Amino acid sequence: MKSRILLLGPLVILWSTSLYAQADTVDTFFGDENDFRVTLGASGGIAFVNPDQVNEQLAFMNNSLDVQMEKLSSMQHYAAFMRVKPRMAPYFLVRFEAMTVSRSFDYTAYGRSAANVSTGSFTTTNVTRWTVYPLVIGVGSTIPKTPIDVEVGAIYAIGYIAENGTIQGGGSYKSSSSGNGFGLQGRVAPRFKIAQNTSLSLEVAYRMLRLRDFSDDFGRQDRFFELHLDGMSLGFGVVYTFN
Repeated sequence: MKSRILLLGPLVILWSTSLYAQADTVDTFFGDENDFRVTLGASGGIAFVNPDQVNEQLAFMNNSLDVQMEKLSSMQHYAAFMRVKPRMAPYFLVRFEAMTVSRSFDYTAYGRSAANVSTGSFTTTNVTRWTVYPLVIGVGSTIPKTPIDVEVGAIYAIGYIAENGTIQGGGSYKSSSSGNGFGLQGRVAPRFKIAQNTSLSLEVAYRMLRLRDFSDDFGRQDRFFELHLDGMSLGFGVVYTFN
């Protein structure tokens, strides 16, 4: 028993030394990961939305024309971003984003003349696209001893609604309107290193964003319409680090 106790002491010392060396290696690795000057990146994913006024309009069109357009619940989401920071300090970030989604329907109508005589049927095709370009400016930091970035930023966004349609035998039509708004966004983004200066990133964000003051091509303003884009975003990206 005494000999076993004597052997246990050196083993404990060796085990403790091994843990300390591993911890030191981890600290060094994450220190290299987090201690950067500039990073550039791009990402793509999905933004979850629930714009009440737009979905009410879609429901009205569905009921009126007997079509089946799905409500807006998500948008394609893309981003290009740059981060700049001094050594071992919070970084400054700029993100250029784009969110887009469309809905379309085909509607068959029956015409009648002034004498109430049928003039046959014609088909109308309509496509509406909502596109938003948010600019995010903010700050961020890397959680100590981890490759996880945490960011918060202010948003200024410009939004466009474009409608295009064709009428069988009657030509085509189009209209557009634009508005703008402000918001806030928070993001958590773990990084997974795949090369010396290159990492993959998983982005999980939540934004509060509302666009208003929409006006059409003739300058007519709709003061009652708002495009609410509050919700989460999920994305995958690539980040390149300049040490």
